[in-house]
Amino acid sequence: MRDAALHERDERASMERIFEPFAHEPEDGEFADAAWLGHGAIQASALLLARGDLDDAQKYAKMEETYFRIAPQAKPLMLQHTIDAVVD
Repeated sequence: MRDAALHERDERASMERIFEPFAHEPEDGEFADAAWLGHGAIQASALLLARGDLDDAQKYAKMEETYFRIAPQAKPLMLQHTIDAVVD
C-alpha cells in the first residue's frame, strides 16, 4: 500500500512538472503558443498511458491534436504580437 501511495505521489509530481510552465497569471499581451501547449498535452498523455489510464490519456491526446492543428494558424498572430511589441 505504501509503495502505491509513493508511486501515485511521484506520478502527480511528474504531471505537475509538465504543466508548471502554464500555471501562472498571464501578463498583458501574453498569449499561449499552441505548439508549446501541444507538447505539454502529449507529455501528459504519455505519462497517463504509462500509468494505464487510457481514458485520460486519450483526452490529452485529443487536446494535443487540436493544439498542433491550430499551431500553424497561430504563427501569423504570434508574429503580429512580436511586431507590435517591437514597434511599441
